[in-house]
Amino acid sequence: MKIFTKFLFVLIMFFAFTQRSYSQLIIDGSINNVSYTGAAQDFTVPMDLNLVGLTFELEGGDGGFARIRNTVPLFEKTCKSNGGEGATTEITFDVGSGAGMIPHGSMLRFVVGGQGVSGNENIVTGTSFQYGGGGGGSAVLYKAPSSSTWNLLAVAGGGGG
Repeated sequence: MKIFTKFLFVLIMFFAFTQRSYSQLIIDGSINNVSYTGAAQDFTVPMDLNLVGLTFELEGGDGGFARIRNTVPLFEKTCKSNGGEGATTEITFDVGSGAGMIPHGSMLRFVVGGQGVSGNENIVTGTSFQYGGGGGGSAVLYKAPSSSTWNLLAVAGGGGG
């Protein structure tokens, strides 16, 4: 019986007092959290020859917002511009030794994009130059056994700030 394994790589944004993100990597039903660390994170494709496919689902980091608040009495007003949402992509690859397949024993590299920085400013008069930063893109790459070359598999762009 052949096994089709789904590697689920999803960047999820939660909105509370602060915004944070994390990802999940599911291998044969076992859940591994892949959190944003600012660094690439590596995993190895199992040598199990019954493993015949991988599915990756990626989401780029959301862009940050910009908020400007006029603090003059009687003229108090807040303007906020939200950042854009990160893109989402899903792709499936065959695992094996044939052309266009990801070989067993390959190294997978996950790059989790973080959320863009948000800006807040209180002003008395005039204008502001406050802005929100763009979110980081998320990507998955692979390197075949005994190779030194990383191959890009999929990318999800970050949202605008």
